[in-house]
Amino acid sequence: MGKPLDAASMRLTMDGYLAALGWEYEWSTSLDAFVVEAGSAGDGQEGLSILVRWSPYFLFVQAVGLARVPKRAKRVVFERLMSLHWDTIVPKYEWDARDGELRAAWYLPIEYGPPTEEQFLQVLQVFAQAVSAARPEIAKVLERARHALSGDAADRIPEAADLPNLGRDLVELATEREILPMYVRDDLVESLISALSGPRQQILLVGDSGTGKSAVVHALATWIAAGDARVDRGDLRDRHIYECVPAAFQASVLYAHELENKTQLVAENCIEQNAILFLDQTHLAVTTGRFDEKLDRTIANLLLPFISRNEITIIGATDSDGYKLMLKLNPRFAESFHLLHVPEPCREDTLLMVRDRVARFTDSNTAGGAVEFGEGVCERLVDMSGRFFRTRKYPGKALELLSEVIAYRSESPEAGPITVRDVENAVCNLSGLRQDIVRTDAAVTRAQVEEALRAHVIGQEGAVSAACDVVLAYKAEVAPESRPVGTLLFAGPTGVGKTQLARALAKHLFGTEEALVRYDMSEFAGADGFAKLCGRRGGQEEAGRLVEDVCATPFSVVLFDEIEKAHDSVFNLLLQVLGEGRLTDETGRTGSFLNSIIIMTSNVGAYLFGRAPVGFSQASTRQITDEDLNKELATAFRPEFLNRLSRVVSFSPLDRDTVRQIARREITALMHRTGVQRRGLTLVPSEGLLEHLVATGYDERYGARAMQRAVEHVVTASLAELLAAQPELGGQALHLDWVDGKVVINRKEE
Repeated sequence: MGKPLDAASMRLTMDGYLAALGWEYEWSTSLDAFVVEAGSAGDGQEGLSILVRWSPYFLFVQAVGLARVPKRAKRVVFERLMSLHWDTIVPKYEWDARDGELRAAWYLPIEYGPPTEEQFLQVLQVFAQAVSAARPEIAKVLERARHALSGDAADRIPEAADLPNLGRDLVELATEREILPMYVRDDLVESLISALSGPRQQILLVGDSGTGKSAVVHALATWIAAGDARVDRGDLRDRHIYECVPAAFQASVLYAHELENKTQLVAENCIEQNAILFLDQTHLAVTTGRFDEKLDRTIANLLLPFISRNEITIIGATDSDGYKLMLKLNPRFAESFHLLHVPEPCREDTLLMVRDRVARFTDSNTAGGAVEFGEGVCERLVDMSGRFFRTRKYPGKALELLSEVIAYRSESPEAGPITVRDVENAVCNLSGLRQDIVRTDAAVTRAQVEEALRAHVIGQEGAVSAACDVVLAYKAEVAPESRPVGTLLFAGPTGVGKTQLARALAKHLFGTEEALVRYDMSEFAGADGFAKLCGRRGGQEEAGRLVEDVCATPFSVVLFDEIEKAHDSVFNLLLQVLGEGRLTDETGRTGSFLNSIIIMTSNVGAYLFGRAPVGFSQASTRQITDEDLNKELATAFRPEFLNRLSRVVSFSPLDRDTVRQIARREITALMHRTGVQRRGLTLVPSEGLLEHLVATGYDERYGARAMQRAVEHVVTASLAELLAAQPELGGQALHLDWVDGKVVINRKEE
């Protein structure tokens, strides 16, 4: 998917764009974002300024300012900007009551990890296009605003209310074959026609994002354009369908009465021309148009008189949450619509849609030329999107994956048609998963997985085997589909590898330890623990960390460290996560854990391993039965919590042999540091040095946590002293020994 974005590359790219626009700018930083504020060249008194924010969860560019322009005129400017639309870029418009400022923004939600340079470049290009396209209109609007404020306003509403200026004529686009027929789900189109032939002329399509609500209306437009006999039943022949969003009504108006006049003229034009208004994102109509909080001249209320008289034909589209918002804020408007539910299509119908889209790419005469597809690509697209993107809906997720595959293939230097391997590579790019997990023809053996995990976790064979079971179940597609991939409780003494195994599992599955999302549950021990994880409602509304993190990294290992320290309210929250694989925070945002492995660590029962004499554990101290551990867990945790776990994994104390291996591994890790690797040096520890590290780097209470500190203090410090004094060293084996209370380093040519 591209190189993850960092601050340096973001700033370099931004510098180039701002210089090209001729804008002055200044950089600053905050805790969670890098910010650039820029104003237009010249006096800047009436110019736009921009604010660019980047965080691990989203990326957006927003326009702010017009310092000496009245607020009502600013609205016109920003509405002009908001009328520009691009695929995948989401426009957002808001009024900030705290500072009385108006903002228009374009943001790119980052669903599969941190933003990439390509995504950042895309947002900047959109912003540059918006500014270039809007500047002539901005100049006109500012001039009109001055006249309006001086009492010399011209009547510009009739032109703005023309339907072609409001939105797209779908029937005309279908006639020009810019919208092509949809050859499946004819039943939904016919249901829409039947609804339109009924007594109520306002139909609301309700369905999850990606299920194809807009596609149904577009298909109806192609039927009308083709003169299909089926449209006669709804008296739809020769009618036009104009597609728009509620914000289009508010464009180019300065005052509340102008919005009222414009909406009335739009409705009258629809009635006069017998046109159908397709109002996408209908739920926004209940909030768009509030110039003053005391006035409720929203688009919904302004259209209601025409709806109540059944004079205007409207097709709306929203999801279930949007419809709930309509019912809450304007029940009369919501209940005016006849509901038509758009369900998710089955796999077979989705496959037909994908094949149809592939055929269009194959026959395309666009600038990029036709795209060739190999055998089995359509089937793999549908199956892969269904398997790895389970929280999203068909056909949208399959068609989005198709676009990702085409984009991925266009960056490849290899010629030839798109193949199933390209589909698998695109899924790997989006998810971060290993190739052998995604590829259906790749074998994964227990020995391979356990070897990879043992490289990071030593002396915990039972725990490694349990983690391996989760990986193999995910690979074989036998993991539960309606729950997280795995829900494990790691129980045992501190410092024995519980967190390290979670980290190793994340690195093995997703290629990076950054795929580990870790929470220290001691931070959530207080009564505010729930709010920290799940967010707050009301005046201090804020999103919850847990949902934000899983939305940013849906393919991840989620670690709740020392779970027994969490507040009771946090356990209630986790019951839903463990049982259903999803969580809705207090702001209404839902995160899915269906592609996550959830691991909780606990020191409950650790004292059971400490009944042996002080010192390193002997064989007898490991005879802790599952029954003993389960009794301890049952005392510490509620039954409904334990019953939602797929497995409880017991970790044993470390013996002397294991600690010696850990010490050797830490010294080996030093060879990967830049100063050692660049010189081609090999580090060979003596048995005496290892014995000293075992004695100083292990504590009965804290396990092997002190080993890294011991290696740094004893070995790294001595090695640094030698290399700093003798920079010519290279290509040698350095033998490390412990003599008379210090490290002695002897050189030997390789």
